[in-house]
Amino acid sequence: KNKLPKRKKGKVIIDGKTYLLVADVTNDDEDGDCYILKDVSSGDDEFADYEVVSNDEADKIFDIFSGMLSDNIELKK
Repeated sequence: KNKLPKRKKGKVIIDGKTYLLVADVTNDDEDGDCYILKDVSSGDDEFADYEVVSNDEADKIFDIFSGMLSDNIELKK
């Protein structure tokens, strides 16, 4: 599995599925890439297992994350 350095920016639960917005930067003043990850682990797993969502799925929840972030963070598709 690919392990990129990520900083969690937001978390939402939609229809019982947990989504995280993570960035590959550590400082909010830096430009970087963001990823939307979905928890795909089973209820019996000790640790959560996340995967990057498809573009279609990301489009559906992009605005939710955009509304959650502070004014100094701008998301672009």
